[in-house]
Amino acid sequence: MRTLAVIGSLAIIIVFAAAVFFFGGFYSVAGTAEDPGFLNWALVHVRQASIDRHATEAPSIALDDPATEPLSASGPGAPLALEHCGPIFLVRAHSMVFKL
Repeated sequence: MRTLAVIGSLAIIIVFAAAVFFFGGFYSVAGTAEDPGFLNWALVHVRQASIDRHATEAPSIALDDPATEPLSASGPGAPLALEHCGPIFLVRAHSMVFKL
């Protein structure tokens, strides 16, 4: 029983320390700051586990094919752009137009 109390106490301390780290302003959200090693490992591990669990089908198109690049106002290879076209915004991707 005492062992469970120690494990529970350690878990509470770890959760509290993580909350202080993230919500106390110690974690930098700036894109120029390097992530701490343990956080980088956790993000990569969680992302890969999610992909392994949910990606059960192969893509229907070849994602590395230049013909599947999104179209933008600046032409192929440019970042996907939102174009103002009257009262709506249009996003062009894969030869289709989506209304936002």
